Amino acid sequence: MHRIHKIMLLSHFISRCFYRNASLLLLVFLSGSLLSAARPGDQVQVQVLGLEDGLSQSSVLSIHQDSMGFMWFGTRDGINRYDGHSMVTFRHILGDPFSLSGSIINDIKDGKDGTVWIAHNKGVSRLDRRSNTFRNYDIGRS
Repeated sequence: MHRIHKIMLLSHFISRCFYRNASLLLLVFLSGSLLSAARPGDQVQVQVLGLEDGLSQSSVLSIHQDSMGFMWFGTRDGINRYDGHSMVTFRHILGDPFSLSGSIINDIKDGKDGTVWIAHNKGVSRLDRRSNTFRNYDIGRS
């Protein structure tokens, strides 16, 4: 697996300019160095990701690279984990207390012991990577 180093998200610009025909473009630079730090002659690969690649929704609200090198994309329809080759989507499943409890993903952060924390419209969820299950925490509304 290539380590993913830099992401540029153009969906906001594209959706503003070409709203009706917009598809999400994520330019993922896969190289040994950041594009901005690349030296002449360095090889940089660019990969375009969209719905056809398994992204759950074209509005990406948050992006995070975890300590293991996976890229996480929070959308209005769950969260997507990208390993450089394929996408895995986690969504809320009605009646499943171990699924993600919210659908609109606002933020993604690394936690201790390989966990991933996700802030969403229903509160906060913690992903246990070993079981691919979530522990959900409701944030009280005032």
